[in-house]
Amino acid sequence: MRRAFFLSLCMALLLTLGACGAEQHVWAEATCTKPRSCSTCGKTEGMPLGHDADGEPNYQQALVCSRCGAVLRERLAGDFEKAHIPINLSLNKEAEYYAACASQAWHKTTGVVCIQSDEPVQPDGSNGLPTAPEGYEWHLVTASAVFNDSKAQSYGVHLSLRLEDRYTTALFDSSAEYSDDTGFTTHQISCFGKEAICLERVSCEPNDWVLNSDGVPELSYRITLEYCVPQGYDGIVLGFLSPMKSTDESLSILDLYTSSNFLAYAPTGAD
Repeated sequence: MRRAFFLSLCMALLLTLGACGAEQHVWAEATCTKPRSCSTCGKTEGMPLGHDADGEPNYQQALVCSRCGAVLRERLAGDFEKAHIPINLSLNKEAEYYAACASQAWHKTTGVVCIQSDEPVQPDGSNGLPTAPEGYEWHLVTASAVFNDSKAQSYGVHLSLRLEDRYTTALFDSSAEYSDDTGFTTHQISCFGKEAICLERVSCEPNDWVLNSDGVPELSYRITLEYCVPQGYDGIVLGFLSPMKSTDESLSILDLYTSSNFLAYAPTGAD
């Protein structure tokens, strides 16, 4: 009887102290999803910490736990992403571009566009750029469009340039305010969940007709985009719209876009 009582007491003590024995646990600290636990016997104590994150996801960032880095909510999908509009122009790569003719719009001409440079720029007395607000930066993008087919020679060329914001197209378009005094247009944008502005100016200047290396008359355009946005913002898109059967260029790009009528470049190198 004593032996049975002794064994029962030992078992009770073992159950009380745990498999590691008194003061023997090797504790691993609690995480966001797991309580404090003994790495030797698996005993747990307390509760998980729970994820730690403030705010909401936005177009540029997912909602992420500050402790473990887990993505709690994915970033918001922008208008271009939802409409499956790709960024299909890249720096120093030529792309075929279909444009309407200037004097006879039902005729089409085929040319080549190329983004030639993309770089930050500082305002100075020569470029007419106003000082950037704190936390903002100016960028300069230059591009070319070249045409030399018979339709361009006979009827000229009509370039349809589009400046867009790939996250909030409607906000960007509806908030546009042009200044006759400066030649710049101001737009509202959404940057890391906060309201911000984009200040931009686009120009498209034709050169004179010249003979190219093959002796064919050629017309080229120089396109420049100057824009000021919060540092690191990647939503601005320079686009080239090709003509369609129904061409109302005042419509949203979401209404005009097809898989074959729009070339788009994101100056900050967005995917």
